[in-house]
Amino acid sequence: MDYRLTPYSAVHLLTVIMALIVTPAIWRRRMTPGAVYLALLELGAAIWAFASIFEMAAATVSLKILWSQVSYIGIATTPILYFLFAMTYSQQDKRLTRRTIPLLFVIPTLTIFMILVDRLRPWHWSSVTIDPATNIGIYGHGPWFWVFVSYEYALLAIGVVVLFRAMFRFPAHYRSQMAALLIGSALPCVANVMYVSGLNPIPGMDWTPITFALTGLILAWGIFRQQMFTLVPVARERLIEGMADGVVVVDASQRIVDVNPSALAIIGRPPRDTIGQPAAQVLTQFGNLTELLRAGEEVATQEVSLGEEEAVRYYDLRASLLRDRRGQPTGRLIVMRDITRRRKAEQERERLISELQDALAQVRTLRGLLPICANCKRIRDDQGYWRGVEEYVAEHSDADFTHSICPDCARKLYPELFEDEK
Repeated sequence: MDYRLTPYSAVHLLTVIMALIVTPAIWRRRMTPGAVYLALLELGAAIWAFASIFEMAAATVSLKILWSQVSYIGIATTPILYFLFAMTYSQQDKRLTRRTIPLLFVIPTLTIFMILVDRLRPWHWSSVTIDPATNIGIYGHGPWFWVFVSYEYALLAIGVVVLFRAMFRFPAHYRSQMAALLIGSALPCVANVMYVSGLNPIPGMDWTPITFALTGLILAWGIFRQQMFTLVPVARERLIEGMADGVVVVDASQRIVDVNPSALAIIGRPPRDTIGQPAAQVLTQFGNLTELLRAGEEVATQEVSLGEEEAVRYYDLRASLLRDRRGQPTGRLIVMRDITRRRKAEQERERLISELQDALAQVRTLRGLLPICANCKRIRDDQGYWRGVEEYVAEHSDADFTHSICPDCARKLYPELFEDEK
């Protein structure tokens, strides 16, 4: 017979079932950062374990090679998908672009091509034999195998380090999620090291697909009990990067250790001329910044203006004291908020109030006692000049005069027009 089913094949079947259960649960949360990569990773693990079922049961070398070739669809892709997941979930994926991601698949693609071509296969598998006692295929490793394994382990190591660092960077509420991911990550890594290094209780037995079953259980616990991929922390770095306010972090020595893009735009300097430099030298346009940084208050504030005339910009500086876990001061967080619109609105309001006060003052002048000549009716102004009533009133109010003749004056000036009334 070409196939001999063994208990090892049954264990691999359990891995397939567990991976296929976890994959849809993760995929339903695919809008969460990293969830798509993790779902594809579990799918790759399912393919790897499924091919291992038949590879373990195959009784001929040719069939074992065939199913090993199929399993490499999962073997070659799962470390890359794990790396992409770790970078995305921890929000450290700034450099992962449509151009850089395909480069990650160059070595795995070459590896798959090599094991498919008969002439090149010895570079990866130098020999393939079957242990008659266990029916397990024992593969000799060529030089390219070690290149491939080194590359895959490098990706796995970077992913583990990124997740480990994120566990301490994220709020404490999310650390149980990160711990579950790290434990689930460690199991396949340890199993694969056992297989590659030869520290294997069963020669030729690859425990890696089997440990993915345990990884699936841990992920299932994280998804359904710890709300993994439902509650995901927003990276503080990403939040600060996207803030409209400028943010500058200054250490205890008053040197700039971090700055966001908005602050760079306000300062007008590139990062290389900002990070590591004394704050007093970089932020010279913000006036007496030294006093603000040395202020003993938890929060010190200051308002500054940059530019002149129409190009002037107003900023509210708020320097908050930073402390370590023991409560010791470690620096200050400076937030620069553009208050130009508010400040100009206040200036416009003050201008209007001033004009209104001037107008009211002029109205009060007309309401006061006016020195007027008893004979010619001219009015004496504040400078002592006698001016006509019409001119004075027109200057001190919005009133305009129209001329006419009252009946009494008309009788005096034009008596002939009123002779019929006698």
